[in-house]
Amino acid sequence: MEVKLSNFGRIGVLMGGPSSEREISLKSGKAVFEALKQMGLDVTAIDIKTDNIEENTDLIKSNNINCAFIAMHGRFGEDGTIQEILENLKLPYTGSGVFASKLAMDKIESRKILEKNGLKVPGYIEIDKTSYNTNSKIKNSFGFPLVIKPATHGSSVGLSIIERDGELDNAISLAFTFDQRVIIEEYIRGRELTVGILDSEALPVIEIVPKKMFFDFEAKYKPGMTDYIVPAELEESITKKTMEAALSVHKLWLFKG
Repeated sequence: MEVKLSNFGRIGVLMGGPSSEREISLKSGKAVFEALKQMGLDVTAIDIKTDNIEENTDLIKSNNINCAFIAMHGRFGEDGTIQEILENLKLPYTGSGVFASKLAMDKIESRKILEKNGLKVPGYIEIDKTSYNTNSKIKNSFGFPLVIKPATHGSSVGLSIIERDGELDNAISLAFTFDQRVIIEEYIRGRELTVGILDSEALPVIEIVPKKMFFDFEAKYKPGMTDYIVPAELEESITKKTMEAALSVHKLWLFKG
């Protein structure tokens, strides 16, 4: 079915935001804005600068948009907050809904739900800033390396991979500068695969091959630092299992939302 460009009305590209990923979001938003503009669509760029609900509600309303393309990263943009503002304004938007966004952004709560529903996750420990101190004894049954990261941030912000016990305190302190909760996770060696979902159908498997130790902030956003193999070169059975796993998580999030 052919969709007329005029059917979209005025599109607001939401970008920026108050999170640690603001600068990346601005770049993403500008790229989306230019692409939509070149298609001949009626589009406006909206820079979200604070986490104040009322201010952002008024800002979005003042732009007289008919729908929103969310190009925000991290807190406020991916955690269900901006989605809830748009829901209250009765504006359609891209991406997942309020609950699914909030859940997917929380690495601890999402793992608990995945475990409860029989899906495999790495072994992990959660710690809270209010109860943790450097004299706390972390029971590490996973061995090394370990992955340390903030519970509710993206883009590998605040993430460390450590090889020995003496590095643990510094890694935890770094993660706590971004979040009140931190997850300590077993390191799983292997290839990194990702699967997008569109209209409840799994897209081809993509293999992510960073030119650094892992897919960190630089590898994600600096051109030439990562190769993306589409479709991933896998045995057919592995491809099928990977796509089924991704679709299972997607459907679970839809059900929970």
